[in-house]
This record gives sequence, structure tokens and C-alpha cells, in this order.
Amino acid sequence: MKERDIVSWSTTVSALVQNELDNEALMLVYEMKKLLVAINDITITILLVAASNLRDREIGKQTHAYLLRHNIQFEGMESYLIDLYAKSNMIREEHAIFQSNFSYDKHQTTWNPMIAGNTQNGLIEQSFVVFKEMLDQNVKPNDVTLASILPLCN
Repeated sequence: MKERDIVSWSTTVSALVQNELDNEALMLVYEMKKLLVAINDITITILLVAASNLRDREIGKQTHAYLLRHNIQFEGMESYLIDLYAKSNMIREEHAIFQSNFSYDKHQTTWNPMIAGNTQNGLIEQSFVVFKEMLDQNVKPNDVTLASILPLCN
């Protein structure tokens, strides 16, 4: 491959993350930035997943700041940010994303990481509060929701 485009870069970064080579994926994204390769929402999603897997607060905050600075929004962005902040034990940030203005159209993909994040961080009561709020908003739980709630019911 003589000249790489955003698709080939993103595919390579994604393959690294899928093979649990998150640090290598992050290094490749830095290389992309150094070479002035335009980063798109797919690349940012992969970057958020890698930062989440590594529980890397700094990369997560930098990526979130980049999204805000460039006014970038895409489908599922809140879910990736909630997951990142939950796994990094940044509860205040997790809740801020969930309650933010661009979370008005919450569906399972937004509620589930919020419930799972609370559960993972030992916030049992908060998990149930969010679950009840989800039901009150007429959002139907799915298998992922139940997998996050059921262990709390012992």
C-alpha cells in the first residue's frame, strides 16, 4: 500500500485495538496526527475504546476535549465517553456526560454503559436509580441492561 488514506489508517488502528494492542493503536493515532492525516469519527471511536480499555484518564480527557473543541458529535459518542469515564473511575465526568444537553435522546446504548459503570464502581443504589429512570422514560431494557443489573439482586 503506497499511500494510506483515513480508511486504511482506521482499519489498522481498529485491528490493533481488537487484538488488545491498545498502546500500539494509540501510537498509530499519534503518528496519524503527526502526518496531518484527518481524523474522523471512526478513528475517534477507536481511540475512545483504546483509552477505555487502558483506563487512561489523560487520553480520554484529551479526546473528549478534542471533540468539544472541534464541535464533533456522532452516533453513540455519549456511550463511548460514559464507558471511558466509568472504567477510569471518573464518576463525576461519567454522570456529566449522561446528563449533558446532547444526551436528550437517550436509548439503550446510552443507559447501558451508565448502569454498568455505576455497577463496576460499586455504586449499587445509583445503578438502580438509573435503571428506574430508564424504565420511567419508557426505554426497554435489553440483555446488556439485565446483565448489569442482575448481579446486584442477590
